[in-house]
Amino acid sequence: MENAIPGFSAELALYSTTTHVYREYGASPATDAAQLSSADAQVVPASGCQLCTVGIPPHCFRCEVLGETCCGSSGCTDIQTDPSNCGVCGNICDPHLVCRNGECKACVPGTSCDNICVDISSNSMNCGGCGKSCSSPGSPGSICCNGTCTNRQSDPDNCGVCGLTCWSGCCINGKCADTLTDDSNCGGCRKSCSSPGSPGPNCCNGTCTNINTDPNNCGACWNVCPNPQTCCNGTCCLPGQTCSNSGQCQGCQFVDSQGLVPDSSLQDGDVLVFVPTDITGALIDMATGSDGYSHVGVVCGGCNQLVMIDVDNTNNPTSPQVETVPLASALQRQHVAVRFGLTESQAAGLCACAQGQLGDPMFSISSSGLFIDLCTTLVMDCLDVVGFNRAALGLGGSLVTPNQIAEAFNAPEGTPWYTLPWFLEDLALGALGLSRLF
Repeated sequence: MENAIPGFSAELALYSTTTHVYREYGASPATDAAQLSSADAQVVPASGCQLCTVGIPPHCFRCEVLGETCCGSSGCTDIQTDPSNCGVCGNICDPHLVCRNGECKACVPGTSCDNICVDISSNSMNCGGCGKSCSSPGSPGSICCNGTCTNRQSDPDNCGVCGLTCWSGCCINGKCADTLTDDSNCGGCRKSCSSPGSPGPNCCNGTCTNINTDPNNCGACWNVCPNPQTCCNGTCCLPGQTCSNSGQCQGCQFVDSQGLVPDSSLQDGDVLVFVPTDITGALIDMATGSDGYSHVGVVCGGCNQLVMIDVDNTNNPTSPQVETVPLASALQRQHVAVRFGLTESQAAGLCACAQGQLGDPMFSISSSGLFIDLCTTLVMDCLDVVGFNRAALGLGGSLVTPNQIAEAFNAPEGTPWYTLPWFLEDLALGALGLSRLF
């Protein structure tokens, strides 16, 4: 290059193929801009975009990014996307359009805000419309959900994330609260069961309670103690038991009056008389009065926890024996409960006597047609052991049947699974070589 500024042309040639900045280079004070070559004149500044300035020293610049165009006072810009210089310098797109590939076009999908395509349903700076910023004073929240500014830490319709709706209507710290069971949001947001005056620290079905004492929520929500049981330290106490100072179910309230008793007040020494559920029971009933009862059991084990001496073959059908049966399952069979009127010590003795017979074989009907033994025999024998006058109830003698016990307490007739007229019962018994005893 002739008459070139010393060092300038060489420096320019070094950068002529690069995409980086060729910033500013000064000529010597005595050099005039007219001395610059045409190649030098193509160098433009990053802003201001004058090809060369005349002065001492003269200056020349180039755009710092390859593909940008010098647009005068607009500086270096990309005319493919610049809405103020779209396609060519000075071509300004309408406000509702954006510049794409050097052409002014509509914003689809989305909305053009300041020539920028945005989604006003989620854009926090243009929420629901251009310029509606969620960071403006008075905004309910800084996040845009479905075109509305909100706080996802507390919005029940956008809890934690946009669109997540809390069925309870309660959003706490970005999580839906279960107002049926949440102790801190019981029945509504921030209704704490630990607040002064609350009936208890636990939330059950939207109501504050104490699961240590509430019989309808004993130990856990919806765990109901059967009436008249009470709740002691989260445990249902059996009828007659009380709650000790240490939170334990203890003792039994013993009542010695005799008669029919409801299941809810059973206690040790009470006797259950069952309706037959098998052929053996049916034959016993037929042969002993057909009042609908065939088996008995004694409640033992502490305030009605177990029923003893049931001979309905539940545990060992091939070899009936005196056995224990859970009271809860025994009560599911049709029965009546009777109370002989024992004293507390007599009831304890009756249970001790009966429990001493566990495992002994129990036969109801012999092959010869004679009753060798009945489950009632053990009960009657044990009543004799504890000194109870069973004859006063009309239950004297060596053989007492379940039907006789039911009759002694005026129990209603049972309704067994079979129904036969008396003559057919006689035929059935006769076919087996059996006969009625009563």
